[in-house]
Amino acid sequence: MTRLENERVDPVSLTVLERWLEEGERLHQSGKLLEAARYYQRVLAAAPDQPRALHLLGLIEYHGDNTLAAVALMERAAQGDPFNSELFNDLGLAYERANQINDAHRSYARAVELKPEFVDALINLGNATGEQGRSAQARAHYEKALTLDRRDARAHYNLARHLHELGSHDDAWNYYENVVGLQPDFAQAWVNMAALAQSSSRARDVIECYRRALECDPYLLEALQGAAQWHSERNEFEPAFDLLMRMGQALSAQGRSREAREAYERALRCRRDDADALAAIGYCALQQDDVDTASEYARMALRANGDVVQAHFVHGRVLRARGTYTEAEA
Repeated sequence: MTRLENERVDPVSLTVLERWLEEGERLHQSGKLLEAARYYQRVLAAAPDQPRALHLLGLIEYHGDNTLAAVALMERAAQGDPFNSELFNDLGLAYERANQINDAHRSYARAVELKPEFVDALINLGNATGEQGRSAQARAHYEKALTLDRRDARAHYNLARHLHELGSHDDAWNYYENVVGLQPDFAQAWVNMAALAQSSSRARDVIECYRRALECDPYLLEALQGAAQWHSERNEFEPAFDLLMRMGQALSAQGRSREAREAYERALRCRRDDADALAAIGYCALQQDDVDTASEYARMALRANGDVVQAHFVHGRVLRARGTYTEAEA
């Protein structure tokens, strides 16, 4: 129990409300979101229209993927605090996630109106403007953000992405280079550069860009897929095999067993009779309650290499599923 929980709720002095709000913000900043939310709710029980509590509780709902609740709370906050640029930027993010692009655009525009040097809001306004199909205006917003901060990697990235989509490949490449120059671990920028290199005259750069992306995030699915496809199309099966196995592992970790199985099956086409790939397919089949297929692949894996632990695990689970637990133990 924290030190404020014994405070009376009604009537509540302004000082007590401020203390509750401060305690909520302290907990919020330390990542204790559920505890912070309880303090914001206490504030709102006593003062239902308190803008700061509505805003911060809305942010917690947003980060908890409760988008509609976040929108409702931040709309109420904006009614009571119509001159808060941070609030309007956050409300725009919530609208955008709710696919309310026109509302998002209006909210970002209000944030920029209130604070013209607000770089994040300008970038977000550019994104929303681009979603509305107004390319020239979107580019203007990104460029204005860059005039305010030439070292903002996100501004360079969004302008690069925008130019890429418009087919301005050389300009897009230059801005992507700016991104990775400022932030070398920006994995998605490297992936986008690889895709751009494939569609332009930079074929020699494709695999290097994928390599750099995977240095940043070894299990980034888009990079694994793209690099594996690149190697497979060139009959470079060994690197493709390794990438597809990692792709299967990443998908399996996300509970996407069907897609993981497809990745492992592609890996098996690169290296036939590989015990690890066979066992992995068997494991995915087991996750899909396909016991017969799991059994078949476990047996094939064990014939290929009797030391593969996952093959023994799958075989044991199959036996248990079939009611032969004693044999599985043996």
